Amino acid sequence: MASTKNDSSSPDTGGRKRTGLRRALVEKEILDRAAELFAERGFTGTSLQDVAEALGMSRTALYYYMSSKEAILGRLVENLSARNAKTLETVRRRKAATPAQKLREMAHEIAHTAGSNPEQTRILTENRHHLPPDLGETDRVAERSILRSFEIVINEGVQAGVFRAVEPRPAALSIIGMCVWTAWWVSVEERQSIDVIAAQIADQALASVAVAADDSDRATPAGLLRSLRENLEQLERVIAE
Repeated sequence: MASTKNDSSSPDTGGRKRTGLRRALVEKEILDRAAELFAERGFTGTSLQDVAEALGMSRTALYYYMSSKEAILGRLVENLSARNAKTLETVRRRKAATPAQKLREMAHEIAHTAGSNPEQTRILTENRHHLPPDLGETDRVAERSILRSFEIVINEGVQAGVFRAVEPRPAALSIIGMCVWTAWWVSVEERQSIDVIAAQIADQALASVAVAADDSDRATPAGLLRSLRENLEQLERVIAE
């Protein structure tokens, strides 16, 4: 007797996957176009009808995907801040990874997300005050989680002696800001190379806190004496000038 169970190769499953993929593509197009309109006209100056017309679809068809402008912002929260928070927490909890590996991967994630979705990132950043209370709280929780993940990993690196003795919060905010800022300067052409760009930004983020190779022994007596001599020599040169 033939099995009646659905499996990954069944026509029905294949159809659901195609439907899900199509919906995801349509929703991304809606979010990108809506973000562009919000940037051009402002959130309050843009209607769902404007978004529908820009996409070449009826308002009824748009309702199938997004019920309101606030729903569009809510989807941005899900796609950007909430997703980043979840990913970064997973990386932070990875026991086998070093603080440097964690920090680099986290910075890469933020920069890649921002650079891949620049319009969406900019609009969410600039229109958080339009979020309904429940979505606003979801977004704030996600943002706090992102900051906390960076702070914890930076502190781990400081304690392990692989990061300089920086204050975790300012360092974390600086790195997050650098990564998110990708959304404001990346060009359409550069989006095709976002993996390379995000990797470079991640390297720079790590370099901003990592102990330099020639500083690795500064915590030892010999290293401290060498550092003191270098500082005295520099002071003598300044005085001599």
